[in-house]
Amino acid sequence: MKRYFYIVGLLILILSFTSCNLKYSTPEKTINTFYQAKKDGNHNEWFRCFTKETQVLLRKYWVLTGISESEKKIKKDESLNWKIMNTRTEGNSAELKVRYFSSSQKSTDIIIDLLKENREWKINKTEAIRKAIEMKMEDKIIEETLK
Repeated sequence: MKRYFYIVGLLILILSFTSCNLKYSTPEKTINTFYQAKKDGNHNEWFRCFTKETQVLLRKYWVLTGISESEKKIKKDESLNWKIMNTRTEGNSAELKVRYFSSSQKSTDIIIDLLKENREWKINKTEAIRKAIEMKMEDKIIEETLK
């Protein structure tokens, strides 16, 4: 009987570890999670779609730009729709071409880079945010020198 409980407990543990990563188990699932969170206005889920480094840089950018907590929250957009057009995966990196549609704009195609981080696919916007931070810091330096 003890052996039965041990096996059942082990199976439950294995299932809990494998099921918690389903939203990020493939590049496509991460993108679908990202856009669904954006559509639902779910800021926490949206934020979890990014790599850890991207998350750190986003927080730094928000501080530099003085963005308030309420402004950080993504806006709910129930009209948002998307379609994954193409996926290219190589090792621990992937590139997806996504077409998205919203009531406020026509369809737009974008390329999204992802990295595999701790067995989960996450959106990598590190370089773009790093450049935005550099530009913002340069703006602040210019503002200070013109005072």
